[in-house]
Amino acid sequence: DNQCGSCNDGYYLSGTVCQAWAGSCQDGQLRPQAQRTAESQCSSCNDGYYLSGTVCQAWAGSCHKGSLRPQTTRTADNQCGSCNAGYELSATVCQAWAGSCQNGQLRAQAERTADNECGSCNDGHYLSGRVCEPWAGSCQDGQLRPQAERTADNQCVP
Repeated sequence: DNQCGSCNDGYYLSGTVCQAWAGSCQDGQLRPQAQRTAESQCSSCNDGYYLSGTVCQAWAGSCHKGSLRPQTTRTADNQCGSCNAGYELSATVCQAWAGSCQNGQLRAQAERTADNECGSCNDGHYLSGRVCEPWAGSCQDGQLRPQAERTADNQCVP
């Protein structure tokens, strides 16, 4: 009358009947039946998840100064996929564009798209691309104005 005393691997004794360990594996695949020793045991996980014991856990975390990568592309916690304005993605971390501006001041952080970007220049200098250049030149019959007083090239002392 079908009374079991023990069961094959992947099954358990319920009274006198062998029952299969069943269940589901959210975000992954169940272990093969013969390898199960409990309900809902995962053997592998979908992209973006990792196996913690026999359960699939999502790679999670946060991204300082940016947004996390899409779940299915994560391979660890805290992986940035994009960064806020003024920051660059370096591997999976957002880092501020930094540097210095010789003869001027750096652009506001949120406006930077590279290191060493000048936003304004000291007196006697002008913005050329991302750097501050001095107004220069020469005077045929005299001398140039002091650097801080120049607003164009070839400005001579009157």
